[in-house]
Amino acid sequence: MSISVQTDSTSKIKWAITIVVTLIILMIPTNDVYTRQMSLFFASTVFALFMMAFEFFDPIVVSIIMPMSWVALGVTNAAGAMSGWTNTIMYMVVGAYFLANALGESGLLKRIALLIIAKTGGKWLGLLFGVFLAGVVVSILTFGLSYIILATLCIGIIKSLELKVPSKASAMICFACMLGCCSSRCFIYAPSTYAVVIAQGQLIDPAFNITAIQAFTHNFPMFIVSVITLLIVYKLWKTDASLQSADYFRNELATMGKMGKTEKKTAVFLVIFFAMLLTGPWTGVDANLLFALAPWMLLLPGINVASMESVRTLNWQNVFFIAGCMAIGTVAASLGIGGIIAQFATPFMVNASSFGFFSVVFAITFVLNFFMTPLAIWSLMTVPLCQIALDIGMNIRPVCYALVMCSEAIILPYEYVPYLIVYSFGMISMGDFVKLNVMRCVLYFIGFLALLLPYWMLIGIL
Repeated sequence: MSISVQTDSTSKIKWAITIVVTLIILMIPTNDVYTRQMSLFFASTVFALFMMAFEFFDPIVVSIIMPMSWVALGVTNAAGAMSGWTNTIMYMVVGAYFLANALGESGLLKRIALLIIAKTGGKWLGLLFGVFLAGVVVSILTFGLSYIILATLCIGIIKSLELKVPSKASAMICFACMLGCCSSRCFIYAPSTYAVVIAQGQLIDPAFNITAIQAFTHNFPMFIVSVITLLIVYKLWKTDASLQSADYFRNELATMGKMGKTEKKTAVFLVIFFAMLLTGPWTGVDANLLFALAPWMLLLPGINVASMESVRTLNWQNVFFIAGCMAIGTVAASLGIGGIIAQFATPFMVNASSFGFFSVVFAITFVLNFFMTPLAIWSLMTVPLCQIALDIGMNIRPVCYALVMCSEAIILPYEYVPYLIVYSFGMISMGDFVKLNVMRCVLYFIGFLALLLPYWMLIGIL
């Protein structure tokens, strides 16, 4: 998604807001605790993140301006500013993005998605669950990067049903797509999501890690919450759309024909890759290195599942932005910002129950989502919140999970890139997006407290 420089009146207002907020931060008095370096760090970081949120430039521009401004202002040195690139996690993210491109290029993911929707798409509710389940399955296969593939399929569904766009019916299909492709990050292993959280958690505990098995087995109640959410929203969101058959999806499958050599080789690779990933805790295979190296085998002669097009179309914008956001946490920790946040938040959390503790985490993340991306929130908040958890004798693992899940509580598209990308396909109006996501946030928060926390207590991680 390319974002051009804006020059209209709306853009001028956004620029004014960005500059005013930055100046307000700079005007806050500094002292021995809140130092001048901290002030410059917050001002330059917020300025950069507002440029990202208001879509003034492509993410890669912001990803260069932000760390270089820290160096220019004397906040940190070049090594600190570029710290996001100095660990294997970043190269794991690059490998995951390439793998998603390669799998999409092979056609296997489209076949899987169409098959699932065809099996469940005989009626309206069945279609919605088909889209949702296809999103979950393809998200698992692409490690959280299914939203473009499924959003494209959903456009085809809407056109085949001759639905008005945008409409309440197309909005509901879009919602099922977001629930399966975006919100599913709550219970699947998405390297681009966990990369930052794991890296920051390791600043507290060098041995800390989250595996694919742990991400699902520790959080699968959120899948149940997603199913309940889809059912409740379906009941509340009245639409007169009807669906007589699943012929469209069967016809699409028929058009694809039988599985070709490329799809078969892709399927074999996926089976081997998942086996290595899931057995890593016992075999000693490093998940970071597996993601960083194995996907590129798809380019080798004799395999030829991927082409250089998968490299050229790799989402380098997000790769650079993830690296920049990872550096936020490293620089913030070096300045002692985590300690200040922990000192401020501790009185509200230290004597609270587990439900109260995680309600505060949810509230902090929900508010910060309006001002910065989830990547930035994880970079800034993981260390201080984990430190509070350690101070009160709590495992840091559920805190890291909670930060990932609470970041899904978004109301507006700009708050989180996957939702923004699905929204950009034009299936849903802004008003319907807000209404549906308010319902989702409320139901997710209730499910988080009522189902997930008791489950964490049951399995002993909380």
